[in-house]
Amino acid sequence: MGEDHAELSGILHLFAENKDLEDVGDLAHCSNIEFVCLARNLLSSLEPLAHLAHMRLLDLSSNHLRTLPSADFWVTLPALQVLFVHSNKLPRVSVVGGLAGAKALRVLTLHSNPLASANAYRPMMLSICPKLLCFDGAVL
Repeated sequence: MGEDHAELSGILHLFAENKDLEDVGDLAHCSNIEFVCLARNLLSSLEPLAHLAHMRLLDLSSNHLRTLPSADFWVTLPALQVLFVHSNKLPRVSVVGGLAGAKALRVLTLHSNPLASANAYRPMMLSICPKLLCFDGAVL
């Protein structure tokens, strides 16, 4: 994204779908960003997204994620209401338990991940994220 980070704070929306991105380190400088679409990339880590306090929507569908960060990461995103993480490589519910720290989360997709075939997947996820209004496309 370049070395002059001052201009990045003015970015509110980012649509970077299908760009073969493996890293989004400079995105951390987009301090006022609200909507981020990083679908269909090659991302395996979310750490550069920590502390984007204004982000309300994050689309990480169809990446290479095998785990999600701990609750400590998600509390740094207090405005996050919509999270799309379907079609990744998340193997089991325990790797997404940190989502309990996403207190404002209302819409979540995790379908088309290996974890979605686990017994009691839906009730476990609803206990981790009890304030969801929509889960995997179904209104609750």
